[in-house]
Amino acid sequence: MVETIALFGGTGGTGSAFLKLALDAGYHVRALVRTPSKAKVSVVGSNNEHFLTVIQGSFDDTDKVEETIKGADYVVCMGGISPSFFKEYPTDVMLNFVKKLYGLFERQTSAPKLFLYQSGAAAAHGDGTSSFIQLFLHRVLFRLLGWYEIVCDNAAVGKYMFEEHNKETSRTKCPFIVTRPGHLNPGESKYTIKASKTEYPFTSVPYVDLAAFTLKALKDESLYYTFPFTVR
Repeated sequence: MVETIALFGGTGGTGSAFLKLALDAGYHVRALVRTPSKAKVSVVGSNNEHFLTVIQGSFDDTDKVEETIKGADYVVCMGGISPSFFKEYPTDVMLNFVKKLYGLFERQTSAPKLFLYQSGAAAAHGDGTSSFIQLFLHRVLFRLLGWYEIVCDNAAVGKYMFEEHNKETSRTKCPFIVTRPGHLNPGESKYTIKASKTEYPFTSVPYVDLAAFTLKALKDESLYYTFPFTVR
């Protein structure tokens, strides 16, 4: 039986690479995108293009989001808003989206087998712990670069997911993984990415290599309920 992945952020760097790899691996992928043509371009050459269902919409379109995740075996979020010096980052945009997802999970007959959220290396663990390196990057360097708000948003998502998992009254008992990659680049595949609890990802890796790691992580139950750094 073909398993279904609901994908958010399927036209970004990692997302477009993940989309093609997932199709090639035999998954049916249902992707919510603003511009359908971008998703279709990223899968040119795949033998399984017919396994792709593109739904046009945005994170704000609750009905479209629900259509995307309905009956999916896995839900993967690689979406987000890139930081910019020229416009203000929307407050809690990803936190609000993940809260929406969890609410929709509760309305389904059964929750997905896994929800994987791609965060960032500077974001704290869901329990609030951060290394000195993370604190420096977040509070000093990323503030100067204009990335402070997106790190705060990602950290808030991790905290929410961690607390929901540990809340006795929570009805959303969906396993999760929060990956925390470092700098990414559009280069060709070079590395086999691994998960680490403590090693900070200083070196840049290609989008496609992180995508390959993410696809394998869906089946790796040893990573469930963790917040791994992704390193070379």
